Amino acid sequence: GKIIFYEDKNFQGLSYECDSDCADF
Repeated sequence: GKIIFYEDKNFQGLSYECDSDCADF
C-alpha cells in the first residue's frame, strides 16, 4: 500500500495516511 508521511501543523509531530492496512503502525 501507499504510505504518505506529512507534517501537519494541527498536530505536534508527524502524521501519516495510507491506502492499505496500517496495522503495523
